[in-house]
Amino acid sequence: MSIKKAILMSVVSLTTLACSCLPFTFSFSPRPTSTAWPSPTSPAAPTKSSLPAATETPSAPSLPTTSFESVEYVDPQGLFSLRYPKGWQVKVAENGTTSFCQTAQPDSPCLAIQIQEGVGDVQTFADEVLVGLESTVSDYYAGTPFKSTTGDNWPIISVYVEYTYHGEAWAGNLAFVVKKNGQGYYISAVAQGAEQYREVEGLFTEILLGMRFGE
Repeated sequence: MSIKKAILMSVVSLTTLACSCLPFTFSFSPRPTSTAWPSPTSPAAPTKSSLPAATETPSAPSLPTTSFESVEYVDPQGLFSLRYPKGWQVKVAENGTTSFCQTAQPDSPCLAIQIQEGVGDVQTFADEVLVGLESTVSDYYAGTPFKSTTGDNWPIISVYVEYTYHGEAWAGNLAFVVKKNGQGYYISAVAQGAEQYREVEGLFTEILLGMRFGE
C-alpha cells in the first residue's frame, strides 16, 4: 500500500470514528479567537510555502503537570504518552486509533491519535492529510497551519478545521508530528461544532502541549 493511500485511509478512519459517534447538525459560528497554541493565526487557507522544514533534536522529558485532575496514559508500545482528564473514556480501535473522549455519550468531544509508519517530513504529511480530508468532506474550512515543536522537540504542525461529513458538522484542531524514524502521528481533537469546541479548546490544548513522543 502506498503512503499516500494509507494516509487517506487514516483520514477517513479518524473522520469515521468521530462521525459515527457524534450525529448533529451545525451552522457555522465565528472562528475561535483564542491565541493559545494550537489555534490558527489567521483565517487564510493552508499554504505549503508557510511550512518550512524544521530541525529536530529530540529528548525525553517527563510529562508536565496539568491544571486539571489527570490520568497518565502510556501507549502499550511506548510510542507516545499524555495526561488526560480523570473520568474521560479511553478506547483503542482495531485499526490502532486511540481515542480519549470526555464522556461515553455520542455527542462527546474526543481526541484521537493514529500512527502511520514510513512517513517523510511533517510538512508533506500534514499537506497530504489535509488534501485528503478536503476531498472527503464538505463545507471545508482550514485556518493557517501553525508550526511549533513538541515538549520533546519534535516538529509539529497544527491547523484549525471545520467541515461536514455525512451531514454532521465538526470543528477542532488537527495536529501532525513526524519523528526521525518515519513515524507520523495524526492527532484529531474535535467537538460538536465551533461553539462546543471553544468550550473544550483549553483542555485539548493542554493535552496536546503535554504529549510526549519519545526517541
